[in-house]
Amino acid sequence: MDETFITKTESTALSAMLTAREARWQKRMELSEKSPSLISATLCVPLPYRTEREAKTLLECSMTALTEALRQAGLRPGEAEWLDGADGPVCFLPCEEGAEAVKRFCVGQEETLPQGRLLDLDVTARGGTPVGRAELGLPPRKCFLCGRPAAECVSAARHAPEEVAAFVERLLSRERPAPAAEEKER
Repeated sequence: MDETFITKTESTALSAMLTAREARWQKRMELSEKSPSLISATLCVPLPYRTEREAKTLLECSMTALTEALRQAGLRPGEAEWLDGADGPVCFLPCEEGAEAVKRFCVGQEETLPQGRLLDLDVTARGGTPVGRAELGLPPRKCFLCGRPAAECVSAARHAPEEVAAFVERLLSRERPAPAAEEKER
């Protein structure tokens, strides 16, 4: 009989992650009442990478680029709100345009921004209804490694964790912001 045991430390970490996800969901629902659409941005990388200090820096740089792109496209982004938790940082960005237009734009950004492959840009309509690729007739997001639908690979654990980690490390090393001049001198 194959049994899986979770240590007390693993149980505590899992509990903290689930609590953070619940807090993120509650914040998303609260903010979705205040504008026609809400972008919830996280990093599309395994958990250990999302909780590193560099993850927030990368997400901040990505959100600066996304906010400017939204402005240039006339999608009128509002003031960003941040939440940090055991599952990594999340940025909530309200927009004054409809959720479908914002989601289409975000899908394009995920595919064209230099760091877009690392972003997970979820869009919620006023009242808390998620707007996904399927609702817009768009193909599902592709797996980093094989090009199949990413959700299928994750749920089937199609790729070894080491293989995913090696790919994410390569991707992150290309997308990390360069250290500031004073950091280079240390």
